Amino acid sequence: MIFFFQSGLPRDIGTSDFSTSLTSKTDRTKPPDERQDRDWCPPVDLSDLTPDQRQLATKMLIEESSAFSRDDMDTGDCPDLQMKIQLKDETPVQKGYISIPRPLYKEVKEYLEDLIRRGWCVRKRDGSLRLCVDFRALNEKTVDDRQPIPKIQDLLDGLKGNTWFSTLDQGKAYHQGYMSPESQHLTSFITPWGLHEWQRIPFGLKNAPAEFQRYMEGCLHDLNNEICVVYLDDILVYGSTFSNHVERLRRVLQRLQKHGIKLKPKKCELFKRKVRYLGRLVTGEGYGMDPADKEPVLLLKNKTPTTVGELRKILGFIGYYRNYIQNFSIIAKPLYGLLGTQQKKFKTRVNRSRDLVRGILVILKKR
Repeated sequence: MIFFFQSGLPRDIGTSDFSTSLTSKTDRTKPPDERQDRDWCPPVDLSDLTPDQRQLATKMLIEESSAFSRDDMDTGDCPDLQMKIQLKDETPVQKGYISIPRPLYKEVKEYLEDLIRRGWCVRKRDGSLRLCVDFRALNEKTVDDRQPIPKIQDLLDGLKGNTWFSTLDQGKAYHQGYMSPESQHLTSFITPWGLHEWQRIPFGLKNAPAEFQRYMEGCLHDLNNEICVVYLDDILVYGSTFSNHVERLRRVLQRLQKHGIKLKPKKCELFKRKVRYLGRLVTGEGYGMDPADKEPVLLLKNKTPTTVGELRKILGFIGYYRNYIQNFSIIAKPLYGLLGTQQKKFKTRVNRSRDLVRGILVILKKR
């Protein structure tokens, strides 16, 4: 469930009693349980391994367990990741908040108070709840960060020759970094309980992906594209043998610990011959479509587009898989030609568009 709160650019607004100071970095990065229990092993599935492999993997994971979060309160702390917002002009954005359904007041308020207790934001005068601020007005005034995001195909093309894979995913990835002090006031948002501003990086800022990608590439600079690839908060570690992969994974985990990054064990797949990464199925033979991803689009086989708008939607779905369909542009060219057709003429060509769509889906099903 997601709620949108309007953001603003406040000036000279005092801090109320509800504000809380940041806890010490020691408390945030290493909970008491972790300091006391040195034999804790992250809860990841190792059932596919042999007993000897499982023993080796478990030993390494216990030694590098600080790279993993133990619970929702155990969040990464990356003080070197300081996001700045550069504006095109200094005119403040001021809007009222969007009403929250009364039955959800208590849950939303508790969520907000939890953010404040963590020191992620301060108050100024999965079916689970997630705070989502409407930063559209702020984003329109923000100068674009041109840091490139890697092309997925380029990342996956370099994995040939490897047979062991591990995917690492961070929990609350952006929240592990900070807003720079001079930009914190720009992230303010309004709720029924007052005005707040973010101290950690929130979701919804247009330049957050570019900032995070730059930080991750700097963190893994000499390891990236050598023993792993990184796409925002998703890391894929690869190796040609099991022992080689264990040591490569250790190096990556050690680097993440050095920079204060925490992984969410439940979202990680370790020591696998086959993994899902960035919507693709990666194996020792290469990468391809995940069969589970084909099912939704194959349901379109029995759907006949009756309007230009419906055809455009169908082409949008099918176009996602164009890399897996040889000569896709040639096959689909007549369909794209119909997008500019007037509605009356389009109706006379419905059967042709239906047959072309079915033909493309038949090819896709065989992949």
